[in-house]
Amino acid sequence: ELHQFWPVLALKERTDKPVILNIHDLNSARPAVALDRYEEEAIAAADALVWVTDDYRLFGEAMGFATDKPYAIVPNYVSSRWFIDKPVLPHIGGVCIHGGMAQRGDDGASLDFSPIADLLGGQLHLFPGGADPDYGIIHPTEIDYGILIHRLSQFDWGFSGSVYPNPVWGSTLPTKVGECFAAGTPVIAMNCPAVKPFCDIGMGIYLDDPRDLPAAAATDPAPYRKCVLENRGRFTTERAIAPLVEMYKALL
Repeated sequence: ELHQFWPVLALKERTDKPVILNIHDLNSARPAVALDRYEEEAIAAADALVWVTDDYRLFGEAMGFATDKPYAIVPNYVSSRWFIDKPVLPHIGGVCIHGGMAQRGDDGASLDFSPIADLLGGQLHLFPGGADPDYGIIHPTEIDYGILIHRLSQFDWGFSGSVYPNPVWGSTLPTKVGECFAAGTPVIAMNCPAVKPFCDIGMGIYLDDPRDLPAAAATDPAPYRKCVLENRGRFTTERAIAPLVEMYKALL
């Protein structure tokens, strides 16, 4: 998985073994973000591709990328080794989001979560993956993955998606959803269709109208948390990894 694509080309020059590219994100899917000049070339050079959803693969195909090669669909689930059954840190409550985020107005509708914070009256808890944004309630970034999962357990809800539809959230299954489930925390999602099936079985709330966000955030999370704990074992890396294993065997 790369945040930049040039290492694929560097590897292809230095090895005769297959190079597999795990496409977690495409810059071409992000509004208001500069394109990665190596993205298209790297996808063409890779011997095989890993996509997080089939919709994301189809998006890449529609963009004209060279997707006609071996591939595996491996959802962004979390290994069950990170699951916690009961929070050990003090309860904070409210809605949290963690990972990459932009300043107000900096990133179109992709990583600018200020509209979400505004809908919640500023009461959006943030664990930024980079510089602190200029909205919400900022918490220090947790580098230790296990501690991050414990921190997520302190909140009633994790948020995924955006107020406005865009290709990134519309095609992918965000890693943050599985991390919230590992913490036992249900999710609120919007304009993120891959999360809707989890919400449909009670692991969260899926919104069609942003104006419903405050009411969703005020909903008692207890039955949703119970559903997360009962069902998250179905959605783990261990259960999803077989297609990738088979692709490795075929390529080697």
